[in-house]
Amino acid sequence: MKISGKIYSIVAVLGLTTVISCGVAFNGMRHESRLSERLDEVSQRAFLTERLNGLVTSVVMEARGIYAAADVDKAKPFAAGILRDLESIDKLVVRIQGRLGNEGAAFEPVARDLQGFKVFRTETARLGVTEGPRAANVQGNNEANRANRKDLQASIIKFTELLRNELEPLRDEADATRSRTATTLISVTVVGLLVGIGIALLIGTRLLSRPLVRVSQTLQRLAQGDLNVEMATNRPKDEIGDLCVDSPIVLLGGHLEPL
Repeated sequence: MKISGKIYSIVAVLGLTTVISCGVAFNGMRHESRLSERLDEVSQRAFLTERLNGLVTSVVMEARGIYAAADVDKAKPFAAGILRDLESIDKLVVRIQGRLGNEGAAFEPVARDLQGFKVFRTETARLGVTEGPRAANVQGNNEANRANRKDLQASIIKFTELLRNELEPLRDEADATRSRTATTLISVTVVGLLVGIGIALLIGTRLLSRPLVRVSQTLQRLAQGDLNVEMATNRPKDEIGDLCVDSPIVLLGGHLEPL
């Protein structure tokens, strides 16, 4: 192998190390990206579900405004608020259902209870603006209805906790992926550098430096007129080997046959 080939071997080892490191980094980044997307999706579901619970509370507060109103005119703004919040709940339920994965079955009872809540509170709003706050108070302000509303919010909170429980394993997996990728990158880099340095030392010392030193010493002795020089028989098959053959001939004016 020529000297250029030996140098290219060193470069190839270092280049291979770089390629492997890039591959490990790319694979780790791709896996982290998928985990980040999943984390974002689950976080969005949990956030939307929390908003759902807030809207239910808002509907309840608007209903209390109807109960406390002095007449129909005073109850109308609260009734409009109930209908507005119920519409927001419907839109939010559609958004949540569009984002659900394996949690779809767990959300069905919540969606069903919310539909019943909508029917009941729509009637509260209607009574408040048609028959007056007193009729709405009789319909909605009772222990049975409060118990149903508390059960609804408890089911929403339970579903939110279900989503939050999915976040921890995903975060742990993301942390493990980052740690594993960093460890692999460091290992590949260190091993690659050690191998590269080892090959560089092998080629540089054993295959380049030592043969060049021997040739240099031989040529110096020949140049000084010392013909009692033992030429190496096991010459490297590169430019250094060519020097072993050609240089003595040049120095001695062609009186020596190449060995």
